[in-house]
Amino acid sequence: MEENEDASDKQPFTVLIAAGGTGGHFYPALTVAYSLRERGARPVFAVAGQHTAEHRELAEREQFETVGLQAIRLPAKRLGTPIFFARLIRSVLHSLSPVRHFRPDCILGMGSFASVPVGLAAPLTRTPLVLHEGNAIPGRANRFLSRFAQCLMYSMPTVDVSAIHCKASFSGMPVRRELVEAAEEGVDAPRSLYHAWGLDPDLATVLAFGGSQGARYINEQLPPAVKRLGGAVCSRFQLIHLTGAEDNTRLQQEYEAAGLKAHVTGKEERMEKCYRMADLVISRAGASTISELALYGIPALLIPLPNAMDDHQRANADALAHRGAGVWTPQENFTSERCAEYIQDWLDSPGEWQKLGHNIGKFAAPNAADAIAQTLTEAVS
Repeated sequence: MEENEDASDKQPFTVLIAAGGTGGHFYPALTVAYSLRERGARPVFAVAGQHTAEHRELAEREQFETVGLQAIRLPAKRLGTPIFFARLIRSVLHSLSPVRHFRPDCILGMGSFASVPVGLAAPLTRTPLVLHEGNAIPGRANRFLSRFAQCLMYSMPTVDVSAIHCKASFSGMPVRRELVEAAEEGVDAPRSLYHAWGLDPDLATVLAFGGSQGARYINEQLPPAVKRLGGAVCSRFQLIHLTGAEDNTRLQQEYEAAGLKAHVTGKEERMEKCYRMADLVISRAGASTISELALYGIPALLIPLPNAMDDHQRANADALAHRGAGVWTPQENFTSERCAEYIQDWLDSPGEWQKLGHNIGKFAAPNAADAIAQTLTEAVS
């Protein structure tokens, strides 16, 4: 009888997921949480950073437990300042409370500065720590925390792990299940979707977006690039432009005046629709974006965000270029004239760009979330 009571009182395998800062860290963590829950585990989100309220709301909407934590940015200089260390100690002490409350079997750090206090609470509470790195070069948070970690899982097969102080292995980047399932279907978007967006299912399609931080510059260069191409060229392709902005009337009118079919909107929640229609993507070079492009095997023109931490987007784009899996250009070189030249080349040499799409497909890791969930389980065995 006592054995049955002990079994019924046993808590499920609990993972405290430290994520925050940007969606690039939070959304992959959410995908891992789904995989953990399907295995009967109990994922709990420890969220920090400027989007704490938004990310907690999203996680709680999916019935995950959450806690909001303090976080600080790592100093630009190697040694930092006394103020930084005082704030770090305070943040770590603040993190000890939820770690002791939830008593996780393992802590997963998703790589941003928001994960540092919780990551440091791991050795203090003798809790195994596992890290995930999304970019081609490990970020400062993961380089620092790797001293206390069981292992680090990374997303880009070209990553240099020489600065990592723990075991490292490839997992890939967790991508939303809807995107994975749509990619695995391997069929084109329905013709009705093209028509609903005012597009032609028989025309080649460019998809352009810049994410939450990098849309503005791309928005400024595309319309004059289209105008440079002229009506004859514009009749050969069409555009899906996700601007990140509320008012897109002027852009839509400019494209129509240039003779280009275009669907212009602020954002699209179901990105699988856009990817299934796209023949070329113009975007930033965030790790999540690259992982999604890899799933669909879409050739890409990448413009790394110049102010990204540690210039990691440039490293991501360069890793693809060295494997013949993408074309990239610095933002300062991405003028409307240069943009027009890239689009013209894509139209005139489709075979070369299709090779890029084939090669980026080699970076795809549709089972990344399951691989990370399995590693978390093994970390405490």
